[in-house]
Amino acid sequence: MNHAKFFLGEKILSLCQKLQITGVLSRATIFSPPTEPHYTMTEFYLNDETSRLDFIPLDEKHKPRVIRLPEGVTTTSFKLNDRRKGRDYMVPLIYLSNQNFPKDKVIIYSHGTSSDLGDNYIYLLELMSFFECNVISYDYAGYGIAPNKPTENTVYRDLESVIAFATQKLDIPLNGIVLWGFSLGCGPSVELAVRYPSIAGLILQAPLASLLAFLDPDSIHPRVGKDMFASVSKMANVKCGICFIHGTLDQTIPIKHSELLAQRYAETHDIQPSFIRVEGGRHNDSAMMILKSAEAHKAVLRELQIFFTKGLSIKPSIVECTKLEDIFVQLRIEPSRKKVIPKNNFFSSLFLELKDSKPMCPLEITT
Repeated sequence: MNHAKFFLGEKILSLCQKLQITGVLSRATIFSPPTEPHYTMTEFYLNDETSRLDFIPLDEKHKPRVIRLPEGVTTTSFKLNDRRKGRDYMVPLIYLSNQNFPKDKVIIYSHGTSSDLGDNYIYLLELMSFFECNVISYDYAGYGIAPNKPTENTVYRDLESVIAFATQKLDIPLNGIVLWGFSLGCGPSVELAVRYPSIAGLILQAPLASLLAFLDPDSIHPRVGKDMFASVSKMANVKCGICFIHGTLDQTIPIKHSELLAQRYAETHDIQPSFIRVEGGRHNDSAMMILKSAEAHKAVLRELQIFFTKGLSIKPSIVECTKLEDIFVQLRIEPSRKKVIPKNNFFSSLFLELKDSKPMCPLEITT
């Protein structure tokens, strides 16, 4: 272990906390949103009362990408305006659903630090198809079209709003929700699994054990008293099952982070969590390797089935349900509405031109 390097990282974090600028440190260290959003959410109007909110992914030149969805698959977009405590946060959200999949089960996917909904859209479609489960994903504050700056607390708040939306708007019970986090997204997934113990399960893909461990990627230190995003200190309070996924060649967040988290979980639960090691997987390619590897795919699918099956025996508490109801009341939702032909503008022209034509960027996704 590089003790001098860790000691310096700990001293920097301690100083920032004393000066109340830990938000600055976390943003500089953890958050790296794209400089421009890779999608739009455009509202199309037929009249003053009828409209729809369309999610439009953008290509490298920031032009609309056309993606042909499989039959029965829809992407519904929403904007959640969270007005809790007098502050207004907007959380962009997309709900990918297949008419043949159960409506009372969903994966809520929290993405990594350097991407947004537009970057992850294709992967989310494949995730839904491969694991035969509807998927919700969202952007954190400061990512995509979401305003404000990301902090540890706003990331937690964003996911909590999404869970409230899923349970209250889509009528998906807490025990029908699996939280799937990748990299940065593991932090809020762990935190919300602690807050809502009736969550069906937790999938942590390339998680970091804590901010201090991230500052010194060559070592894992057990002290977390002055830490941030300290998932390692929360393992004892996670009540649901966990599946860890990590690439063996990940140099951004080494696999020892998952190993430490799994060890802490096992010590406090007297059971070994599921651990999927993606041989040869690096930080950003292990996700696709899971889908391409028949063995890894079966392992994840098996864990999802276990989570949802066990979830049926869990009854969400009155405290959890009441809290989510209170949060939902403070959300102003801009939902997708009846599909209409929009007024004349650039996007409406695109809509009319492509209505019966082949997509510019053909993509075949089978279910």
